[in-house]
Amino acid sequence: LVTSDIHGYLQPYKPGTSKYFIGGMSRMARFVADFKAVNPNVVLLDIGDAPYNTNVANMFQGKPVMEIMNRMGYDAMAIGNHDFDFPQDAMKRNALLADFPFLSANTYVNGYYPAHLLPRTILESAGRKIAVIGLTGHSSAVYTHPNNVKGITYRDHFAAAAEQVEAVRSKADVVIALAHMHGDNYKLPVKVAGIDFEMGGGNDVVALPQLIGDTWLVSPGKHSEAVGVLNINFVGGEIVGFNFGHVFISENLPEDESVTKLIAGYAGELDVKMGEVIGAAGVFLDGERATVRLKESNLGNLVADALAWVVDADIALQNGGGVRASIKQGPITLKDAYTVLPFDNRIVVIEATGDTIWKALENGVTPYPSAAGQFLQVSGMKYTFDAAKPAGSRIVSVTVGDKPIELNKVYRVVANDFLTGGGDFYTMLAECEVVLDTKLWLRDAFTEYVRRVGTVAPGLEGRITILNGAK
Repeated sequence: LVTSDIHGYLQPYKPGTSKYFIGGMSRMARFVADFKAVNPNVVLLDIGDAPYNTNVANMFQGKPVMEIMNRMGYDAMAIGNHDFDFPQDAMKRNALLADFPFLSANTYVNGYYPAHLLPRTILESAGRKIAVIGLTGHSSAVYTHPNNVKGITYRDHFAAAAEQVEAVRSKADVVIALAHMHGDNYKLPVKVAGIDFEMGGGNDVVALPQLIGDTWLVSPGKHSEAVGVLNINFVGGEIVGFNFGHVFISENLPEDESVTKLIAGYAGELDVKMGEVIGAAGVFLDGERATVRLKESNLGNLVADALAWVVDADIALQNGGGVRASIKQGPITLKDAYTVLPFDNRIVVIEATGDTIWKALENGVTPYPSAAGQFLQVSGMKYTFDAAKPAGSRIVSVTVGDKPIELNKVYRVVANDFLTGGGDFYTMLAECEVVLDTKLWLRDAFTEYVRRVGTVAPGLEGRITILNGAK
């Protein structure tokens, strides 16, 4: 059994405008328990990004997720980039709390392999030895706050994988890679032979197994919405086949009462504070991944406007990947603000030339049409890019206010300190002088802005124009 990218989704939720709840770790735990009751030869694995990113998970720094995973009886978990969303002490504490190993073959702290991680583990089930290798994307540092990865280095994940496979291939009946490598999940089987099954994390997708080289890539989904079930068939010591399916965690599945009670306890502490109404949404505020990471979003505009409101700046920049949910039309609660902006990002002001801003915009549209977190939502400016042009030369025009940007002029730019620290490949912003650190969390600024406005109804204003865009 395999899960991935749980992202702290302890409770069921309605994605986007859906009428139905999906997911929830209580139902997931009950499914696993029932499955194990009739199938004794079960190994339960996770591919990373489990503990954080929802309000209830973040408030307790991942502890409730770890407690539930212990109850479910996980055998191993790889660590992903979002496992670094809190200071390293939080990861160490969670690793000690867990009854199973945290795996990463290529993560080092201050040049040494840390005691709270293992590169791999050997599990035994049905008389078979199963080698499980953990791989963390070697670009993980750019996807989380720079302070959380100080002293951490990530070795090349392909090289680390090759070393681990060589160490275990002759000792194991099955070699499984828990690879939280995003787009490089598809490259691993091409570059490294000897992996029977690669469990791919970081992409947040559900897909049928894909044969790449001699390796089957399994993509088990996200947000406690599904559990992947892989049955491996042997004759003697040889794998002769397998079958795989996704079990989707829907409303018609039963819950585990003890897990439900545990979640309710944590949620109750949270809800006392989070139920406060801070304003109202006059329209649906679109924070869906396919919007904020690919085009102008009315919620992205609102967040960027909140940034601009806090300080006297010419331009506000907000990475789409930092906006994590939508808000339905109606009352806006403090919980909504924390759900949309769950990361501990401070608001800072930098001085940047027009040329630097242009380069930042180029970086934001480089992955297009892939839905990447570095895509920029903006305030105080508009930009146009041509998707048909090669990456690095796609920006066609930029205006600040109602005037074309001047490449030699110095502008005051407000952004979150994830971006100004060089996250999401914004190294050009990291080179700029920080002229003001507000010490204010982005979600707090958003909250105060909504309180001030009362009813917010942002629209699409042509802040981002895409030429030759994806259909």
